[in-house]
Amino acid sequence: MGCHAVNRYSLPFHQTTEHMLPGSIARISGKGLLFSSWARSVQLSQRLWIVMRDCESPQRQVAGDRVALAKVISIDWLSQDSITLTLDVYGWGEALHNVDGASQTLLAEQQALWCDQEPCNDCLFISAFLRQWLEQELCKRLGTKLDYRDWRNPNWVCLRWLELLPLSVETKQNLLKVGDCEIAVRYLTILLEQIDPTEKSLRLLRRI
Repeated sequence: MGCHAVNRYSLPFHQTTEHMLPGSIARISGKGLLFSSWARSVQLSQRLWIVMRDCESPQRQVAGDRVALAKVISIDWLSQDSITLTLDVYGWGEALHNVDGASQTLLAEQQALWCDQEPCNDCLFISAFLRQWLEQELCKRLGTKLDYRDWRNPNWVCLRWLELLPLSVETKQNLLKVGDCEIAVRYLTILLEQIDPTEKSLRLLRRI
């Protein structure tokens, strides 16, 4: 099945070091007039683009990058000190222009997700490793929907690892722009074979 562009959308966007990719539930919180105005614009559009950035880079030039597409599940305006948006990250697209401090919206072209792949031995390894992490420590933080079928889905497994691992945005973008997940599976397998699967802390992953 070919992967091709299907639509262009000019939507509010959010730049974040928490890399949110299709197949997860994301939560974004903030406070103040600027955040409130931004949240209102997201509420009106009911969707937004999510842009990955590195911790050391306050903003990025993103033309040509993969950006995640999310729809609003709910916005909690009042129950806490901050406003919290709960989002279903369900797709991605290619950014068609750079963003800067003056940008209010991002124009991106929605792209078909990775083509379906059959489970393979390498994927079973990275899937088992991921399952250990999610079940023990990370389900609440990522909000992922754990389903038996997901563990056998190479696309889903690779996307969850790319959310978790502290790889550079450039590396993640290079893997995401390929038409399927086969290169990502090979890359992640080599990387994760170097990690002790009995390690219970993310500190080891943070040193990669």
